[in-house]
Amino acid sequence: MNISEINKSFVWLQARTGSVHCVKVLKNYGFSTYKKTPDGLKVIPLNNNHSFDYPSGHKDYIFLSTARNPFSRILSFYKFNHKNPNIWSPESFQNYFYMNFPKTTLRCIIWPFKERTPDYFIRIENLYDDYNKIPFIANSDFDKLVQIRNLCSIKDNDTDVINDVDKYFTQEIKDIIFSCSQDYCSMLNYDYPF
Repeated sequence: MNISEINKSFVWLQARTGSVHCVKVLKNYGFSTYKKTPDGLKVIPLNNNHSFDYPSGHKDYIFLSTARNPFSRILSFYKFNHKNPNIWSPESFQNYFYMNFPKTTLRCIIWPFKERTPDYFIRIENLYDDYNKIPFIANSDFDKLVQIRNLCSIKDNDTDVINDVDKYFTQEIKDIIFSCSQDYCSMLNYDYPF
């Protein structure tokens, strides 16, 4: 769990949604990672972990979550698991998709929120504006806001681009992702990229 007691907030850092970047920002706002151990909860510096539990009394806390367009997120999973760009191909991606994202799994990855919808989403495509919607960040001093703006201009992970990305997504894959993410895309103003 990633919690800021001072700001009565917790964050779910979802995989392939800019979580590394989010850690760099939120560590400036009192967030720590609470790790379950046999001896109870251990508090350590905020880190890029993707595990999640709702903290006790979570309804009294602000709930944040990182987010990303599902189409680019699925492609990012593929790139992350196939580090060598020389082996990227539409066929390899399609095999990866069908092996790793059956509809039930895909739905849970896109919309994993069981008990509660986040109060604020931090979309990788709109970082600075989304950070500024969070009250404790929007109300922070000018220097912190400048620091966040500077952090938002830096990419944390590989920037390898797949050319002709539309060739990677068959119509069937597009339809599957769209059917599993239509409400999510609508809520977060994500466009259908094809």
